Amino acid sequence: MILNVPNEVSAKDGAQVSDYRGEEVNDEVYRNVLKQSYKMFKFFNGTFKQNFTGKSKDEQSQNLSNILEQYFKPYLENLKLPTCNYFNILKSVQYFPLEKNLFLRLHNFIKIVKATFNTIDHCAYFFNEDVVWSEICSEDLFCLHQYLTSSLFPKAIQQEISSGAVERNYLIDCDRYGGFLTGQSNSENTIPPPVLYLHEKDGTLERYSLIVYRSMNGTFCIMIDASKDLPNDFYSELQSFMSQQIAKLSSDIGEFFLKSSPVTPITDVDSPRYLFINDLTQQHKGNLTKKTELPLNISNTIAELFSESDSETGKYHEIMVKSTNDYWVVQKSSNHRQFCVVIHSNKSTLIDISNDVNKLFTQEIKNNVFFEQ
Repeated sequence: MILNVPNEVSAKDGAQVSDYRGEEVNDEVYRNVLKQSYKMFKFFNGTFKQNFTGKSKDEQSQNLSNILEQYFKPYLENLKLPTCNYFNILKSVQYFPLEKNLFLRLHNFIKIVKATFNTIDHCAYFFNEDVVWSEICSEDLFCLHQYLTSSLFPKAIQQEISSGAVERNYLIDCDRYGGFLTGQSNSENTIPPPVLYLHEKDGTLERYSLIVYRSMNGTFCIMIDASKDLPNDFYSELQSFMSQQIAKLSSDIGEFFLKSSPVTPITDVDSPRYLFINDLTQQHKGNLTKKTELPLNISNTIAELFSESDSETGKYHEIMVKSTNDYWVVQKSSNHRQFCVVIHSNKSTLIDISNDVNKLFTQEIKNNVFFEQ
């Protein structure tokens, strides 16, 4: 990966001199962007070895080169490098926890769908962009989440806008309850089910077709063995069977989401921001999000802290950093879990910040798994 470092050109002693702003390009962030780019390639195409096919070495190299160019050209065009930050190091997703009765309804719904359509192997359910249910490993889930939020959803929205049907909530083939984003459809905007390479329990990669169904703000992902031939009426029967159920379920989850969400968003720059990360499940929660605006030096500090803790996974440490622009960054790490807090204050002492962090930690982390060995 080659990046252009931002620079300003000025005249000095009659010559043009470039002043490079290297602090705006964080090595660890873009190193992880590069790693994730390969994981996304593997997610849709398999490993380099699996694509290294042909009778001669030249033919094998050419085949791999063609596949790489075909995949990475649109991928890189869609990659928003200026927005990359410490979240690219975390490689985690936000989960949306349901209350127990609602969770049991979702659990039963998925089990009934899989029992009725026994060709279905794995399922995942998202609400907005948060994970609610998943049956695939955390690495594959992160790749699936990235595909949905950075590619499929924006592409479907654009297709609906261009066809003048934005009121349909970017559903490609829909009835009044919902519809398919990928799958069989009579629509001109059909997106064929993409083939995914998912990790099995023994570490091998197996090919699955991805069917995505959207209802309200809920997204139901279905994965089926790519070698299986589906009957012609599979999609119509699947939609007929589950459309009303998933619409009602998504509606109830939406009501619960509104009740459990903060009434007003945090806008005060001095309000503490926190992020809790479980490295084992690649799950995070908190009000420190990728869209949170922070000074560049603070974003780089967080990136460096997460990068260092990644190399010492499982070990306990606590770090407190005070910046020259009155920001405090505090990180606790233990037992494959991390807790990061950002506080803006020009009057607080080290003891004040420590007390504030401990209070926030006790308030937001409801169980003691953070320190369990």
